[in-house]
Amino acid sequence: MSFQMTEELEDQFRALAYDHTEPFCYSCYRIVGNEHDKVYAVAAQSIEGNSYSLETWDAETHGYFCHKCGSDDLMRHLEGVGVEWGIEWVIESLIESECGLVDEEAAYDELLDELYPPYEIGYSKFFASDILKENDPICYRIGKQEHFDDRVHEGILIECNGSYYTPDCVAA
Repeated sequence: MSFQMTEELEDQFRALAYDHTEPFCYSCYRIVGNEHDKVYAVAAQSIEGNSYSLETWDAETHGYFCHKCGSDDLMRHLEGVGVEWGIEWVIESLIESECGLVDEEAAYDELLDELYPPYEIGYSKFFASDILKENDPICYRIGKQEHFDDRVHEGILIECNGSYYTPDCVAA
């Protein structure tokens, strides 16, 4: 998994990922999902004797099987992207295609310039972001990284494959 976000956002993205994909049988190489393929309940033998009980399956995770070959080990198909097992790749794809990419340097420079007044020497005006970036680039880089990591832990941003995104593509 190459994304970081709060559990609440991850749950919202998982639901969105299941909404945007379809079950896919790799053995038959076909999309699975019509009513013949959906399992509403499965019979399971109870521990006491030979009686049977019905357990309802969750359609998002276990509710489909391939009617043609009987497999319930299904991949997920995302139109225009492809097929793969798991859902994390779908979440990554949705983040990168649907969420707003953050210009990290511009956002951090704006934050520093709002927090600290510009410094004037003679007729020249110097901004805090420029001073820090030029005179202590390591401190600037560490501060920027810590700032964005805090925003991820607060649920304001999402980190995916080394970039930061706004979670505006999911309903809050």
